[in-house]
Amino acid sequence: MSLIDRAYGSLLGLMVGDAFGAQVEGTSGALLKELFPFGIREMGSRIRSFEGGTVTDDSEMALLMAASLVANDGFNVVDL
Repeated sequence: MSLIDRAYGSLLGLMVGDAFGAQVEGTSGALLKELFPFGIREMGSRIRSFEGGTVTDDSEMALLMAASLVANDGFNVVDL
């Protein structure tokens, strides 16, 4: 598997996890257990007004960082 394929896979995994977690970000463990006794199994929030599959600024920042790394052929603090 090429480096670029691994990078795409990493970003995709990050964004899927972010979309699942967005609906409960900042929620207490007790409330999570009450709302999702068997775990989060679907997208769509019972807590926030996120549409299912929505990513947060965490994913947006990761994509911007990846774009900066590609554009600068590595890390460039000035570009951030």
